[in-house]
Amino acid sequence: MAGSKQKKFKFSKGEINEKLLERQDIGVLDSSASLIENMLSTPYGSVRVRSGTKRIAKIATNKSAKTPSAVTNNIGGTTAYITDFDNIFVSGGTGSDNELIKFDYGSSGNIYKVYLENAYFKLTPPSLTANRTNGVITSVSVTVAGVGLNNLTLRVADVLGDGAELTPTTNDSGAVTSVTVDAGGTAYSSRTRVVPSYDQISAPVKLMGSVNNVDWTTLDTYILTSTEQDFVTEVNASYRYIRLYMDDAIDSELVLYNFTAYDEASNTTAKLIPFVFNTEQKYVLVAKNEQIMVYNNDLLLSTVTATGLLDTYFPTLKTTQAEDTMIFAHPDMRTKQLQ
Repeated sequence: MAGSKQKKFKFSKGEINEKLLERQDIGVLDSSASLIENMLSTPYGSVRVRSGTKRIAKIATNKSAKTPSAVTNNIGGTTAYITDFDNIFVSGGTGSDNELIKFDYGSSGNIYKVYLENAYFKLTPPSLTANRTNGVITSVSVTVAGVGLNNLTLRVADVLGDGAELTPTTNDSGAVTSVTVDAGGTAYSSRTRVVPSYDQISAPVKLMGSVNNVDWTTLDTYILTSTEQDFVTEVNASYRYIRLYMDDAIDSELVLYNFTAYDEASNTTAKLIPFVFNTEQKYVLVAKNEQIMVYNNDLLLSTVTATGLLDTYFPTLKTTQAEDTMIFAHPDMRTKQLQ
């Protein structure tokens, strides 16, 4: 019957009033939240994780890779080379020289940025065998010494044996050189296993620049581990030589792919702003100095002139969206809108 009101006598969740009248939006209440931290609501009725697209980014244009005239590679027993098609440096091996790699560009020139890709110290687990006499461990044979073992400790695993204590010795490269049997224990069987436990190797590597190969300036410090990492350093200074250097050299195996420097790049400050109209129309606005570029799925749809929208405003520029309109606000600028 039109206009009738249904009373609710069984209640397990939701909200009722004094007349026991049922709320019509119980379903909405079941899926609602009173507080959501670090999330943004969207125009199409849901929430998403706050993204990083509101931060300022520097976009490099006209950059070109610098091709060195000479490469000094102190990672022993390996070959370093530069390929002509993409100026990629590839190296891997064990060395102990403080100056790991040095690029000589022939003359000083502006270096914009330096990239390291997939840089890591190689970690190789050891393989150890316990030698027994009448159930007592008398020695440990090192089958595989390993590489890059940090804070190495050993324990003996056996369902029957007990009481053995082992002390390993490692060299600068984190390889096992010997194992001392402090206590041989008792009742160890042929199933005895020596189980290593260690931390991944970690060491600082400096990126340095020089104009004369004598006086060096530290441009950045990378903490290299046994996990592959990428690094980028903005230099914007004139150098002839670029090198990777360690104050305390280690013999661990260093693997490095793509050590590249770029020069003569000009910078354009930009701000990325998401613009979501509905589930089908999702855009990214790239705001530059007095210009807005509209992208959809990496496709440039339109470039809009935005007179007065200066890139110096970007750090404190505020934006908000209502349906098909984006509002730009800043204390030093007349409020602007984009539809």
